Amino acid sequence: MSTRKVAAAEGMPNINRRTALVAGANLALSVAVVGAAVSPSEASQPEHPWAKARRLARELSEALTQCDDGHSMAYIYPSSAGYHSNVLFGDMEGSAEHRLEFHAKAYAMAARDIDPTATSLWMGRAVDPENPHRFNIVIVQEA
Repeated sequence: MSTRKVAAAEGMPNINRRTALVAGANLALSVAVVGAAVSPSEASQPEHPWAKARRLARELSEALTQCDDGHSMAYIYPSSAGYHSNVLFGDMEGSAEHRLEFHAKAYAMAARDIDPTATSLWMGRAVDPENPHRFNIVIVQEA
């Protein structure tokens, strides 16, 4: 019967009590050094709201470059505004109809701020050359 120690796999070091204790001490020391790199006062200070807003806006801008070949944009309102949707997405290089629809939705949001019962958006475009009203955006109270 052999007394030779065999590692779990070829090339693996022998693990004994001493190597385990040394590895544990090294791990504890490295965690303490990494933790000391950021002082407790720095870690506890919250990010200033404007700094956070700018950082998130840059992140959103980067994400939008990957949406629709970079042709999308967003309008973002504060969550306290109470809109049904606080974020509007639109196509910044789309057709004139797409741009008109995007701004009509923003118009409808403003109309609901004035009158919360105004919930339905109707858009129209005159096809009759005699009609002086070329474009119509109507916000009505849903029945």
